[in-house]
Amino acid sequence: MPRDDFRYTSGIFFISIAVGIVSASYMSEIAYIYYYYASPYIYPLVWIGVFVLSIYLFRLKNPDIFKVMSTRFRQSISWPRWAKAVNGLAWTLPFLLIALYPVDYQYLILLGIGCGNISTYILGRITGLWNGCRMRRDGDKKNGGEGKSKEHGRERIGADSDLGKEQLIVGVVSSSLLPVAILVGSSSLLPADLLHMLPRLFIAVAYASGGIYALIGSDC
Repeated sequence: MPRDDFRYTSGIFFISIAVGIVSASYMSEIAYIYYYYASPYIYPLVWIGVFVLSIYLFRLKNPDIFKVMSTRFRQSISWPRWAKAVNGLAWTLPFLLIALYPVDYQYLILLGIGCGNISTYILGRITGLWNGCRMRRDGDKKNGGEGKSKEHGRERIGADSDLGKEQLIVGVVSSSLLPVAILVGSSSLLPADLLHMLPRLFIAVAYASGGIYALIGSDC
């Protein structure tokens, strides 16, 4: 199986998100400690910059990882309106609540990641998103389109019932860690700096879990 297998690239993409979150959180905390008085904008700029750089570095060795998201996005465009509305609400509502509860923004982000990923997986099963996912294979042209599962140089891989479960795992892990983050965050068990980073680290754990699952389940 080539390296641009759908599940494999999903795993790599999720791993890149996890590494990006950890790296960005660590570097932004350093910037916050040493350069806070220089400018209040340094903290978010460092976070975003390191996060984007991390994913870009992963993309250099795995140039097809964004095909995963583009394939899912193209398929989700054809969803019924009700499915789009439910999925959009699941993703955006927790983030919109940040305006009302800014102090709890990190917990709401964790909630949004959980609800959004679970919603996308379930609605994807209902609407057939995973059954329509296809990725181009490097060897298709050489094989001349052999095999019943290939169509015009593409391989239909959506028949696998486990496809997309890495996204469900991200959502379940995020949702499961939310009460832990709230419980620990309301206590004095950890230093303030670590408590501040904890929800983001939990998001990284969730994406790493989904990525590892996808990599283990791939044939690459």
